[in-house]
Amino acid sequence: MKTDAMTALRDAASNLGRGGKELTNALLYAALGVPTQDTAERDRIRKRCTMLVRSGELVRIAPGRYTYNFKATPAQTHIIAAQMWRAIRSAGPGFTVQEITRLSGANYNYATKYIRHLEGEGYILRHGRDGNVLKYRMSSKGRQARNAPLPSKPITDPFEDERRAVHELVGLFLLRDPYQPAVRERIVTASRTILERFEKEEDAS
Repeated sequence: MKTDAMTALRDAASNLGRGGKELTNALLYAALGVPTQDTAERDRIRKRCTMLVRSGELVRIAPGRYTYNFKATPAQTHIIAAQMWRAIRSAGPGFTVQEITRLSGANYNYATKYIRHLEGEGYILRHGRDGNVLKYRMSSKGRQARNAPLPSKPITDPFEDERRAVHELVGLFLLRDPYQPAVRERIVTASRTILERFEKEEDAS
C-alpha cells in the first residue's frame, strides 16, 4: 500500500507540475482526495513529499511549496513506467514485451524488467506463447490498479553508459569526419567506455 500511495502522489505531482507550475500541499491533498479532517493521511503525504525532495523529484521552494523536477532519475523512471502501464491497460490479452515497447517508447531492457516485476507482483499473468515469445494478459489485481505499480527499487539499465557510447560511435562514423582530431578523440573515449566495461566483465568471470 505504501508503494501504491507513493505512486499516486507521484502521478498527482507530475500532472499538477507540468510546465513548471508550483505545487502546494493543499493542491496535493485535493488531488489525492484527502479530506480536511484526515490529519493522519495529510501528515503521511507531507512525509512522502519530503522523501521526493530527497530523491530530487520535488524541489522545495518554501515550506509546503514545490516544483516538480521531470529530469530527476526517479521521475524519469516513473514517467516511463506510467507510459508502459497505459500501453498495457489498453492492450488486449496476448500482449508481448515487444508490443508494449513499441507502444510506450520504453527501452527494451527496461520494458523486460518492468514486465517481470508486474508478473512477479501478480499484476499480469502469462497468456501462452508465440513461438519463443511470451504473451501476457492483465490480472484482476492489475485491472484494479489505476496507477503504474512501481518496484521498491528503481529499475536501472546496467549498460546505459555503454549504449550511449555505441550511439555516439555510430553518429560519429556516419555524420562526422573521423580524420578530424576532435572526432578521433571522441571515438577513442567512447570505445574505451565499451572496452573497459567488457574487459572487467571478462576478468570477473
